[in-house]
Amino acid sequence: MTKRRKPRATRQCLKRGHSNEPRDPLSEARRRYAREWSEGNARPFVEQGHYEWMAGFLTGSGAVLEIGAGDGSSTAALLSSARSVISVDENPACLRLAETNLAQQALPVRYEQREQIHRAPGGYRVRYTTLVLDRPHCGALLVEGDPLTDPGLAEWLIHVGPFDAVACWLIGTYFEHIANTALAALPIRNPSEYREVLLHRIAVLASRILAAGGRLQFVDRGVLPKIPGDREAAAEHYRRLVRGTGLVLSALDHRPYNAPGQGFGMAVRDAGPSDDRTTTKAFISAVFLKPR
Repeated sequence: MTKRRKPRATRQCLKRGHSNEPRDPLSEARRRYAREWSEGNARPFVEQGHYEWMAGFLTGSGAVLEIGAGDGSSTAALLSSARSVISVDENPACLRLAETNLAQQALPVRYEQREQIHRAPGGYRVRYTTLVLDRPHCGALLVEGDPLTDPGLAEWLIHVGPFDAVACWLIGTYFEHIANTALAALPIRNPSEYREVLLHRIAVLASRILAAGGRLQFVDRGVLPKIPGDREAAAEHYRRLVRGTGLVLSALDHRPYNAPGQGFGMAVRDAGPSDDRTTTKAFISAVFLKPR
């Protein structure tokens, strides 16, 4: 029988998913999402060079804000193009996995736990502790937070800014997330609407924290455009997401990829054509500039 190593005292607060406390549906869903995203998406994306392609659009960045840590593979790719990355995720299971993966690659990493969950009628609500950290000079700072329900996060990011780039790649969620009562006040009824509301909120935030000339990058799953009208439809979709922010679409690129064989509760909306002219799946990268 393998003897389980006792966690270090400084890491005990990060081991909630492995304690003797009763398991609850929310924690189980978060762990399942993190595990399935890592095994079914992130690992093959690393092997096929997709994250490297995404990060290539942000080469030369000093400080980057990443929304959605995944298992840390995207964060590691960003650190190949940037000096420091603050990666925000509302799923602690993803952040714990990202911390482990980045440390295994000998990348400087710190994880800031802020979430306090309270049961509420019909679901749960989250309160986040106040952030008093400085922006890291190098490496990754992983932060629990939610751009949709955490006003203190935006205030802190403005305080520690400006940033050279904001990246939001392949954003997704899990079904149980809709039980967060704070989301009830937002126009969200399905994963597609969750994605659009979140991306618009990120665009508004980026317009406030980016340095002049800074870049915002969205990467989504879609299908490979086949005619000029398909590309323009995708461009118009992204322009609508940043409407009212002053950000300007500067580049729209596509990269074919092999879709995973199983869905993982992803909040996916095709930004390209929606008919059956093509079955070739593609990542769509949209880069916006903050005017100087």
